[in-house]
Amino acid sequence: MFFMPNILINRYIIMIILLCTPVLSDAADMLSLKQIISHTVSHNRQLMASQEGVSQANERINDIKGKRLPHVDVSTAWIYSNSPLHAFGSKLQQQSLTAADFAVNTLNNPSYQQNYQSRLGLSLPLFAGGTLQAATNQAEKSAQAAALDFEFQKQQKIYQVIVTYMQSLQFSQELENDKQAVKAAEKRWLDAQALQSKGMALKSDVMDAHVYVLRRQVAVDEASNAYQASLEQLALLMGLKKPLNEPVLAQPEIDIDNAMLNGLQVKASEKRVDLQALQMRHDALSLQRDIAYGNNLPHVNLVAAQEWNSATPALKHGNAMVGVTVSMNLFNGGSDQAKQRQAESAYAATQWKIANQRQLIANQVRQARRALDVAKNKLTREKQVLQQTQESLRILSLRYKQGLETTSHVLDAQVAMDHSQVALLRAQSDLMIAKAALLLAAGLLNEGAVS
Repeated sequence: MFFMPNILINRYIIMIILLCTPVLSDAADMLSLKQIISHTVSHNRQLMASQEGVSQANERINDIKGKRLPHVDVSTAWIYSNSPLHAFGSKLQQQSLTAADFAVNTLNNPSYQQNYQSRLGLSLPLFAGGTLQAATNQAEKSAQAAALDFEFQKQQKIYQVIVTYMQSLQFSQELENDKQAVKAAEKRWLDAQALQSKGMALKSDVMDAHVYVLRRQVAVDEASNAYQASLEQLALLMGLKKPLNEPVLAQPEIDIDNAMLNGLQVKASEKRVDLQALQMRHDALSLQRDIAYGNNLPHVNLVAAQEWNSATPALKHGNAMVGVTVSMNLFNGGSDQAKQRQAESAYAATQWKIANQRQLIANQVRQARRALDVAKNKLTREKQVLQQTQESLRILSLRYKQGLETTSHVLDAQVAMDHSQVALLRAQSDLMIAKAALLLAAGLLNEGAVS
């Protein structure tokens, strides 16, 4: 009796699992473009490698900042020598000199002396000609540029995903159309054979119908190969180890209204992160000039040390030192002047690059805008073409049944309609890609752009 409730509960659990399993399976097979973009941004291997580059740039800042802080080092050494200077100096540091050690023979020919020396040192840069501050600022600018470059790479990767996804969707639709076309072609071939047996069709009509079947079968193979290749590319972009198993792809949307179109040209110069990254590098090169000139100024360092010397391993007989060192490079063969000229040239070159990039971005936006208009017009016309070819095929098929048209004419109309169906699918894909290209050119392509 005590086991009955558990048995009933287990049965209910099993029933729930069985009912839910098909739903979960269907949900897993459905892959929207938004899902793939989200997964790609998080798992794409190239983006992950670039993210490590951003981390390296940030650590460079810490590296430079660390050079402005006190440096503390510790060392220990053991020396065993009969060098007159070492033997006398060791006894002096160990505070073990006696009057006998000043005998001329002892000074010139000392016995072996050992010394354990331990040292704790400190150094602090007080002034480095402004190079340390400039280097810190330069590292920060470079890190910001690296982060902006990463954002632009992410946008480019999103665009690649959109193109590949639309190709996969297009190829899958073409594959289904071609499979249906094969079935229709086989039926038309059988009809031609039946008409030939009744003396109502020529052998050439049957042969033409068979040729059409063969061509449709080739189209199926080509579409299947292209579809599988696009799925493999999608898996690569997503960072998956295995190809996708023919998922169900949904038709995505990108909304671009007229108000957005009118402001894209202006927004592009503000939103393009690759241009912002170039400007950051321009600022970093300005700081590089400051570093180059700062190397010719005096460098001041604070130094301090605590030292112990003993004939045995021990911290005995300590002495301390503190001081300030000043150094200045007066002449190094013209190397510093060459570095200054290099910094000036690099700074000037970046100014030219920025001007060129601005014009390039403006061109890209204009070209993408025109391409979008072309894609819209193409889709409208391909819809009309498909309607016309469908109607033409319908009329010719009726005339064929009445014996008023040849098989070749009907097959030509069928081919025209098949081509129109493929052209319409490609026009739909081209429109989506044109929208994505325009947003990419304007610097507005992100995960939220696709619905």
